[in-house]
Amino acid sequence: MTFPDDEAVYISLRKGTYERLQAVITDFGVDSVIEFLEAIADGSFGVYDMSESSNENLAREQEFQEEAINYDQEVKKLCILHFFKEPRYVVDMSRYREMIDMVSGLDTNVREGLDKYLNESKILSDIYLKVRNHFQLGAFAACLHGERIESRDSLPRLPSVADIDGRFQIEMGDVYRRADHTVAKRIEQGT
Repeated sequence: MTFPDDEAVYISLRKGTYERLQAVITDFGVDSVIEFLEAIADGSFGVYDMSESSNENLAREQEFQEEAINYDQEVKKLCILHFFKEPRYVVDMSRYREMIDMVSGLDTNVREGLDKYLNESKILSDIYLKVRNHFQLGAFAACLHGERIESRDSLPRLPSVADIDGRFQIEMGDVYRRADHTVAKRIEQGT
């Protein structure tokens, strides 16, 4: 942002930023970017001070935000390690495949659909994403919504193997719960 004089404000937006700005503005209860800018001009919303006196605070906040992003990356590395590089987790959908095999006269399209639904590698990837997202801070999303990481102490500790194991079990339990319902229902519809 630049402020060449008291009456003009120029805002430079990169590709995709407008949509993110619109989402943030909607969170404030304002319907459009124009209304938001008018509210700023009326004094309804504060404007972040970008003067030299705030540069030190801004630099410190950026440092904390970078640490939050680094934390997210460390969580991602841990999850990749435990899910894919040194795999600790196995998805076993064999009991559902046995249920399908026991049914004679099952529609071919239903059978193929269930085979896709029970794809263990896809299920493992989906669980990986859910576990990873559970432990990540989502620093970029937090920044978009105006949240700040106030200090290094506000970052949680990295998840342990036991933490990741526990979250995997919760997500796997959810997969089994949904599969119990979905497989039975599709078999019923396909016969």
